[in-house]
Amino acid sequence: MSDNIVVSVCVITYKHSRYIRDCLEGIFNQRTTFEFEVIVGNDSSPDETARILNSYKDSVKRSYTPINRPSNIGGKRNFVDVVARAKGEYIAICDGDDYWIDPLKLQKQYDALQRHPNVDLCFHPAKVIGNEKFHSVRNNLSAVEMIYSLNQVIEGGGAFMPTASLLIRKSSICPFPSWFVDKAPAGDTFIQVLGSIRGGALFLPDVMSAYTRFSVGSATASNLQHFSFEKIKTQAKNYRYCYLKLAERLDHNSGIICRAAMSKLLFDLSVKALDASNPN
Repeated sequence: MSDNIVVSVCVITYKHSRYIRDCLEGIFNQRTTFEFEVIVGNDSSPDETARILNSYKDSVKRSYTPINRPSNIGGKRNFVDVVARAKGEYIAICDGDDYWIDPLKLQKQYDALQRHPNVDLCFHPAKVIGNEKFHSVRNNLSAVEMIYSLNQVIEGGGAFMPTASLLIRKSSICPFPSWFVDKAPAGDTFIQVLGSIRGGALFLPDVMSAYTRFSVGSATASNLQHFSFEKIKTQAKNYRYCYLKLAERLDHNSGIICRAAMSKLLFDLSVKALDASNPN
């Protein structure tokens, strides 16, 4: 096995025993001309996730590092730690309840970024799988390959790119800013913007991953279960802080668009806070 790792696949998982095999199989089935490693951060899941992760240790023929944490540290800290261990020039992200459906996904994205050396981030559409097995496609933005500008990424928000679709040049996001590590309520928006600062974001039209909507352990399901006024208030405060810090890294026009996106998000959170404080 070569130590010349080009891509580090970073998997974040918590209570994903129902899904983690599909996630890992989709990763291990990738066919590439380069070496890639797989690092999985299991945030002290109380289910069978750790056992399933360990069962792959002897059968995988590439660099594979399952991290089974003794205590829960939270999704973002888990992500930051896993990415910090990555050796590759590029980072591919896949949550434990998502999976890849194209064995050439990594190769296609890597080749695309090689054709566009000034771009640091590549993404694509994803199939959505709901509780009733209803399938749709999200983020099907174009029928052809194209580059979205930084400002378009900012305006798109965190839902602009499916998490499991991301391939990012590590140097564009690392080292992570202290405000991201300390305060960001969620990482999607900020990772996408940071990765798009230099040259925008490259979109490929191929549907190459699947997203499990409202899965057990997902952020969406968690938010639905713990929807309180105080939590929303804290989120709003931290989002505002992070957006303002992000805007400081951008040029004047992008900074204005960043602050406008912040205002829209804060308005949406205010509406949710009012709903949470008046359940009837």
